[in-house]
Amino acid sequence: MPKHVASTTLSDPEWHNTHVIEDELVTAVKELKEKSQGDIVQFGILGRSGPQALLFSEGPVTRFQLTEATPLASGIVILDYRVVGADTDVQS
Repeated sequence: MPKHVASTTLSDPEWHNTHVIEDELVTAVKELKEKSQGDIVQFGILGRSGPQALLFSEGPVTRFQLTEATPLASGIVILDYRVVGADTDVQS
């Protein structure tokens, strides 16, 4: 599975099949979505100050409902959610 890391300091990652996003992050993610044949999984949060520190802090807060949980033998759990609504009154 290809991995993409957004960084302004990392230039040569040691992880297998890892690509560094150095350009404008929002544009790069939109391009990845357009090229993607399947789901995109996001790991990690930027910053340390709550909701405003999330990678995609623009727009309304989206509400989700857990629809399925699949535990793997490795201990990892895959969680599937569906969107149930958005709070359009939230300012970001």
